[in-house]
Amino acid sequence: MGKGVKILERKFSDIEKQMSGFIAFVDTFVDDDKEVLSFKLSQFDRLNAKYESVKEEIFTFLSDGEFNSFDGKITTCNKHIEKLEVRIKSLNLKYSKNNNETGSNAVSTVIKPCFRLPELSLPQFNGDIETWFIFKEQFKEIIENWI
Repeated sequence: MGKGVKILERKFSDIEKQMSGFIAFVDTFVDDDKEVLSFKLSQFDRLNAKYESVKEEIFTFLSDGEFNSFDGKITTCNKHIEKLEVRIKSLNLKYSKNNNETGSNAVSTVIKPCFRLPELSLPQFNGDIETWFIFKEQFKEIIENWI
């Protein structure tokens, strides 16, 4: 096992440890953690970039025999990153949406128009081609009268 393989193992081990920290964060997430959520998202993005860089080194520089020791770890990390990305981004979206709503309740109620439309009694078309033009004219007349 060469020196380069040892270095890659250490880099990969560091990434796995950081990933475990993110998994613990999302698994034990409570509302108080929402303050650090955007920071955690940016940290996760940096970790993901670091992981992709190390993975590229593994794919490029290792022989098939050396690669075999990383193959299972890479598959596991890919799954963890996928799940973490979805979970962290959905939490961030959820809490950024909640913050926007609570921070501007007065503005949002003014902006949201509420229309009350009148009830219309529309004629029902029975599917007969001969009555289609009568139905069409009745329908157009009702709609035009309400506009």
